[in-house]
Amino acid sequence: MAAAASKETVMDLFPKLFPNWEARRRWKLTGPESFRVYVDPNVPIDDLVRQAGFDGIKIYSHEPFARPWSEIYPVCHVTPYVRDFEILGLDGSLWFPETDQALADLAQRGYRPADAHEFLSFLAQHPHRLRRQCDITALGATYRDQDLVFNLSLWDRPYRRTYDLYFILARSKGFASGWSSYHRFLATRLEP
Repeated sequence: MAAAASKETVMDLFPKLFPNWEARRRWKLTGPESFRVYVDPNVPIDDLVRQAGFDGIKIYSHEPFARPWSEIYPVCHVTPYVRDFEILGLDGSLWFPETDQALADLAQRGYRPADAHEFLSFLAQHPHRLRRQCDITALGATYRDQDLVFNLSLWDRPYRRTYDLYFILARSKGFASGWSSYHRFLATRLEP
């Protein structure tokens, strides 16, 4: 009995010690999976948000923010297209990388992050993935305002059995600027 208990790691004990914490599901993450997504850049952001099952995008920030989505997320493509996307983590050797470091890590591995239309199209077409993954961010849907960086993210809260779409603030330097090992990003392979 004692021998079996000694083999348990902190990660194994975490769900027992903190059963109500959302992180209990984040210790055993699945590997990358591929998802086919149809993207129509002609569909407005607000319509995509509704198609994905959200009332709107919540602003998670202490800073005042009021700008139209069309200004924040300009259309990157002209015609509809189909691409394969994956949900990826960052390089494990990075310690709380900032947004630019996370982008560089994805590019070095041959990926580009999903933009706003791609991210919202993914959420609308693959709703069954929402509760089975951790927080997912679209680093291609990043808006910068001086030292502030806003990212479009899906926040999964298993202890409340809810998931919310957030426009989250992360300063480009300093507090709350880094990503941790449990964050996941929607990305696609760079085209040759």
